[in-house]
Amino acid sequence: MYRQLNALALPLAVTHVCRRWRSVALDHAHLWTKVFWDAGDSVEAALAFLERSRNAPLTVNMAFETSRMSSDGLSVFGAVSAQFCRVTKLSIRMSRELIENPAISTLFAIGPTPLLIPGLRDLSIEVLGTHSSQDWPRLNIASPSLTHLYLGWVLPLSWGSVLSPSTTHVTLRSLVIQCGDLQQVLELAPNLHTLRMVLLHVVADTVKSPGMNLPSSSAGSARTVDSLQLHYVTGESLGFVQHVIPITTQIREVIVGTSFVNTPADVAFDFLHISDLSNITSLRLLPGDFSVSTASGLARAVQGDLTEELLERLYSLCSTQPILSTLREASVCISQWDTLLGLVFDSDVGNTLPSLERIVLSVGQDRFRFDEMSVGYDGLRIFLPRWTTLEVIADGGRPPTIDLVRYTIRALDCLQPTPLTSIHVEFSNRNTGEDDWDSEDDYATIFSELYHAETAHAGLGVSD
Repeated sequence: MYRQLNALALPLAVTHVCRRWRSVALDHAHLWTKVFWDAGDSVEAALAFLERSRNAPLTVNMAFETSRMSSDGLSVFGAVSAQFCRVTKLSIRMSRELIENPAISTLFAIGPTPLLIPGLRDLSIEVLGTHSSQDWPRLNIASPSLTHLYLGWVLPLSWGSVLSPSTTHVTLRSLVIQCGDLQQVLELAPNLHTLRMVLLHVVADTVKSPGMNLPSSSAGSARTVDSLQLHYVTGESLGFVQHVIPITTQIREVIVGTSFVNTPADVAFDFLHISDLSNITSLRLLPGDFSVSTASGLARAVQGDLTEELLERLYSLCSTQPILSTLREASVCISQWDTLLGLVFDSDVGNTLPSLERIVLSVGQDRFRFDEMSVGYDGLRIFLPRWTTLEVIADGGRPPTIDLVRYTIRALDCLQPTPLTSIHVEFSNRNTGEDDWDSEDDYATIFSELYHAETAHAGLGVSD
């Protein structure tokens, strides 16, 4: 939550410079257009912002997360609701119990006429609490020009009141929705750019959704979806999503997150239809991140553990598709180095990556255990005729040791040509270390110095 004090900082600083600056600031309505409220915030400040903003468009961010509405909260919400006609961005995070409060209930009133907020462009509503799939709170707002919609734990009474050809971004979180709901989103927002679903459970239609009047198939509806992002969605839900939104090459980006819901990684992999892609130029095998991208900008990703089942799918794909022959960049964690080598040796590319130009190798002392790591392809060679750059990203929270550096050199030894023609060492601190180690320059310098000393001792020439 963006706090009220942050919104106050600039206007108040300006008003305290001198009397003239204060007069100018108070006359400048656009300095006072961000109205924020959370429990404990100043009522006077919120009301002052509303007054000083005059008729300028408003950004409103309010949180009512307690089961009872305080008198202060009632005052602020009442004042804001009287100015809904000029609100362009509205974010409300509230407790389920407050829906029955007369002040709040205008947003959820059950009736034929929704609350009209004509200038609203960005709407975010979260209703926290325990809900059943048959008892979701129903938002009754009409915003014909909405571009961004975020709904968490709440559904609209009518999708048509919040979606239109103006809508480009939709996020649905922590809901159970029917396929018909998803169809309506696509039909009513034909210019949808990004559809994001988080902790969403998609089920077959059991009853006709309110306002639903759609053809039996929406196979053509996904043509304008540029980015489809599904985080923590079950495998069963993925099947229903795919029925409504065919995963074709017309969708630029598809991301599936498998954590927390135990979605099998191989199911997520199959959902991506990577075999339909051509001219794959980038591959990532990193902790929690498998992804590929093409020369034309298409991207497919599974965010979650790199399970054996997922890697088996990848091995099978590389053995039947010419992925490795077009690959220009590979980003690999040192713990998955053997996987990359295995993909090459088990494919039909003849131990050659003909197009590979850049390797990004992620190494971290935190995850390194010398006695548990092995390089399983000693003595074999992979030829890289176009290889020019090796980027070593040293991550984690502990400084690298000579064992880690030596293991890295040994892992790279199978790549030809040698000596390495270029190396760029970059430090990336992800704050996961056991020790208090936060000096980026020192970390990068340690790895680089150890690497250069070791390669010089072995008679290898390395250039930065």
